[in-house]
Amino acid sequence: MNTESSINITLKLILYFIVVLVVSTLSSSALYSIYIMCQGLVAGQRIASVDIQIFFRGCAIFLPFTLFITSTLMALYLIRHSSTYWLPLIIYIVLSACAWVFLLSVNYKLIEKLESKTISEVQTVNKETLSPGYFRKIEDTLSYLSSVKKDKASGLVIDLSSTNHSVYTFKEEQLSPSKGFSDYLIEETIKMPASMNLIFRKAIIIEQTARTSYKAGLVAYLLFITMGFAMSATVGLRHTSKWRLINVLLLGLSTLLILIFNIAAYTSPPLLAINHALRNIINSKNLPAIANIFAALCNTVIGIAFSIIGLVIDIKRKGESSIEEYSSYSLAEEEYS
Repeated sequence: MNTESSINITLKLILYFIVVLVVSTLSSSALYSIYIMCQGLVAGQRIASVDIQIFFRGCAIFLPFTLFITSTLMALYLIRHSSTYWLPLIIYIVLSACAWVFLLSVNYKLIEKLESKTISEVQTVNKETLSPGYFRKIEDTLSYLSSVKKDKASGLVIDLSSTNHSVYTFKEEQLSPSKGFSDYLIEETIKMPASMNLIFRKAIIIEQTARTSYKAGLVAYLLFITMGFAMSATVGLRHTSKWRLINVLLLGLSTLLILIFNIAAYTSPPLLAINHALRNIINSKNLPAIANIFAALCNTVIGIAFSIIGLVIDIKRKGESSIEEYSSYSLAEEEYS
């Protein structure tokens, strides 16, 4: 592959990295804002306006997760557009490092300036009172509110659990406060699927860890972003096999395992106990509680190992390519002679 094609790969890599990161972050935040807004909707009432703070909150939540997605996709891009030159790889390393080291910190600084409240506070939506005139299925009952006044409702309830579906009425009973959606009808329609809910909860864990580490100081933040180093270093596996599909599976599986390990390292009691023991061994009492030495140590070892593996494979591959070029050149000279 010539130098020009390597430059083309690099330029496209930069463009794709920026586009994927920006689009995925903004689209995730937009969906998050709409979902949070829908939690306050009530059937028969007007749609409330979107709070811009919720949108910024969504950016803060999903940026660490979209960094993980973007780095993985760009590593897969380097598998698809392989090059014997190291320029695309160097640019990939620079982009990943800038994103993990600087972009996250800049993001949190902007969030703190743009929001009237700090992002550590829970964003809530205004809960509306349930509107009368609708049937709502609540667990094993079907409720109908004939009137609602100041969170006190009158109506009837059909018990669906009984064989004869008994019906009873109630008058001016206090409505129980909603824990999620204001209206059960809205919740039934747009409730987040279990798979999406799992991804969202994991994204929340990563965001909370990143934000807390950033606020705890430089050392805690650097320990956290070793996760980014380990994930980015998986690019060293891109030439492990001559079969691209195997490389894709190997890189994707390694990245996923690193992500799972880091989430567990900050939430799993056994791994937290290991971190506590390491803190006692090195007498790190001055470090903030969020600083996870065990996770940072494992991430660093993994990152260095993948980097060395990738370097050895690339050197070997480049040597084989040089030999093939030399053999082709020799054969061409012999034919010319």
